[in-house]
Amino acid sequence: MTREGSGSLLLKFAKILGKENVRQGFFGQEINITTYNLCRINMFLHDIDYDKFDIGHGDTLTDPLHWDDEPFEAIVSNPPYSIRWDGDANPLMINDPRFSPAGVLAPKSKADLAFIMHSLAWLATSGTAAIVCFPGVLYRGGAEKKIRKYLIDNNFIDCIIQLPGNLFFGTSIATCIMVLKKSKAENSTLFIDASKECVKVTNGNKLTQKNMDTIIDAYKNRANDDHVSILVPNSDIAEQEYNLSVSNYVELKDTRETIEITVLNAEIEKIVAMAKKYYTELKKQLVERGRKLNIATIFSYSANEAEQEDVFPDEEFDTRGLDKTSRDFLESAIGDYNADFNVNYDTSSDKFQNYYKDLSLRMKRREVDLLVVVNMFLTGFDATTLNTLWVDKNLRQHGLIQAFSRTNRILNSVKTYGNIVCFRNLQKETDEAIALFGDKDAGSIVLLKNYEAYYNGFDENGKHQPGYVELIEDLGQNFPLGQTIIGEQNQKDFIRLFGAILRLKNILTAFDTFTGNEILSNREFQDYQGVYIDLYHELTKDKNAEKEKINEDIVFEIELIRQVEINIDYILMLVAKFHESNCEDKNILVSIDKAINSSLQLRSKKELIENFIHTINASTVVDEDWRKFVIEQKETDLTMLIEEEKLKLEETRKFINNSFRDGSLKTTGTDIDRIMPPVSRFGGGNRAAKKQGVIERLMQFFEKYFGLV
Repeated sequence: MTREGSGSLLLKFAKILGKENVRQGFFGQEINITTYNLCRINMFLHDIDYDKFDIGHGDTLTDPLHWDDEPFEAIVSNPPYSIRWDGDANPLMINDPRFSPAGVLAPKSKADLAFIMHSLAWLATSGTAAIVCFPGVLYRGGAEKKIRKYLIDNNFIDCIIQLPGNLFFGTSIATCIMVLKKSKAENSTLFIDASKECVKVTNGNKLTQKNMDTIIDAYKNRANDDHVSILVPNSDIAEQEYNLSVSNYVELKDTRETIEITVLNAEIEKIVAMAKKYYTELKKQLVERGRKLNIATIFSYSANEAEQEDVFPDEEFDTRGLDKTSRDFLESAIGDYNADFNVNYDTSSDKFQNYYKDLSLRMKRREVDLLVVVNMFLTGFDATTLNTLWVDKNLRQHGLIQAFSRTNRILNSVKTYGNIVCFRNLQKETDEAIALFGDKDAGSIVLLKNYEAYYNGFDENGKHQPGYVELIEDLGQNFPLGQTIIGEQNQKDFIRLFGAILRLKNILTAFDTFTGNEILSNREFQDYQGVYIDLYHELTKDKNAEKEKINEDIVFEIELIRQVEINIDYILMLVAKFHESNCEDKNILVSIDKAINSSLQLRSKKELIENFIHTINASTVVDEDWRKFVIEQKETDLTMLIEEEKLKLEETRKFINNSFRDGSLKTTGTDIDRIMPPVSRFGGGNRAAKKQGVIERLMQFFEKYFGLV
């Protein structure tokens, strides 16, 4: 008996079979060290004796273990879906006895069928394997189709079972089970549609014992049962181009409500008209304000378009049912999208699905700023960068939780929550949904408090939580500007206090009321932030610069600092103002100095900026002369660095250019070694010290000019 993973599926199978009926033992292999250890612990916890299991650690596909133990009579597996593997990049794989019989390897980008071929190779002649599969393996073309052809033509597939969606943790995809056998009585394949055999539990689905019994009975009976199962000759599957999708063979039962088509079309037209109004108005306002934001929209025809507020219908990609006005509008919006991103999509079946995938990817990359949707992107779409959902729709229960959850993925200390802006009063529906699908008292956990609570403080569980006003008062009283913070404990107190202020300010900026009530002026805040960054650099001087946790009780909120990072454009704007004052307004120079000191990124450029300011005269054109100054100074500094450290000229220039291109300077690997001057490995042991000194100078150079060239 074998399986990869944490062992839970294997142990469940053993429970059903009876571990006393397992003669040889339990075998498995897992690549992740944590999961591997968890699997071994699970064996002990379930009273599997040490000599009765052998769980190996390693890559199942490229370094399989248990050659001496196979074949196995029972295999259960839930391999990772569509992960990358070596495939034909490894010339040994095509000759591997597990994969060679099919004459082709699974694609490098999708290892699903490689795991299936591995299981088949390890399977005994009289054995059975059950593998949970990503649905794409059943119908995708290319090499995967050729592997399916091999499996069907050799009569290895016993059954395909379509499971419900939202069944497994971490994915809402409706997976399937492929059952493999090497000794079948008939030359046919059983297809079972169990997509409705489940009960809904909170945000997912669950198979009850009754559901499982229904599936097992269908498997045992191997009979044709309308809308449930069908036994298909393998010759018929060949005629279907070896497509193994259950829906190809088992006809779905039509449980849809009969809707008057004229009423449905009127409803669709009404909903799309609202989406069109939002899309058109947003585009119009951006033009009027001279702002550039990327806006997109997506919707399709759904036979369930009649509004369901408690659950969203499955996303459809059929645009044929849209009326001409709606489809023309969608074509026009996709045309805007094509122009923005230099792509070519439309509302035809294939291209519309690809439009959906491309749009999803660009949303995650933050390339699309605003997306207007109608019942799409509200169930299966997850992006940690998505921060705000505007709702103009009646929602309740599961549908409300699904929609609101699109924004609740924590990204970092900057985005610790999502924003929901409702154009309809959904307070009652929200409270009911949270009570239904979570703790009835969870409202205070799920929802932010009001502005007053964060600004003035609040009491909770018998303890007072200070507000922004109180923290600012403490800051002014205990750490007045202009006074050095002396002593380690005082420094720690300041770090904690200013960090708390940064976290509260991050929340308060979501409220319009906060504007104008910040208490500290921009200059004062920059001064405090400068002190905060000084301490950060001082305490991380000999540590990893990206590490924010200095010890067990001190954490620097560096991500919150970076979100309000002052950029070089702001500094150049101040320089231009200084130039316009005939270089006489010294207050502007003070502002420049404070702004630079409060910035993590600009501190390394301080000397460069100050030297440029010294060159300003009446004929200076700030933007143009700044670019020339940076280019000339960069060349001077690089030449000096190469000469003083005796680095290899061409290799160093190439290394630096690649670093600016990639956005980081790699201090390990062969690239850095190639630029180093010849140093004897046996000449006094200073090779490592020399290399470290060069790396430090290169890093200073990189930080000084990165973002400027």
